Amino acid sequence: MAMEANELSGSRITELEQVKAALKESENRYMSLFFMAGEGIFFMTTQGKLVEVNESFARMHGYSVEEMSGMSLKDLDTPETARMVISYHSKFQRTLFLMAASL
Repeated sequence: MAMEANELSGSRITELEQVKAALKESENRYMSLFFMAGEGIFFMTTQGKLVEVNESFARMHGYSVEEMSGMSLKDLDTPETARMVISYHSKFQRTLFLMAASL
């Protein structure tokens, strides 16, 4: 009985190690795509605060990545454009939430 438990826990540990390795590989792929993309990519809060931007996005707006840390869309666009993006983002978030709730 004890040997079966050890085999099971060993099998479970191996499985967890494989999952961790796959997650790490996925993270590396994401980071490469995000940081090396020729297109400007950004993540923001629902209030329009920039959470993370890639080099292309920063360059498009005349800033460094570091300078954009903590900036808001209000700092980059006209007030109308910033409102449109925030509105679109809020609708998108609600859609994702509804889709997840229906699963």
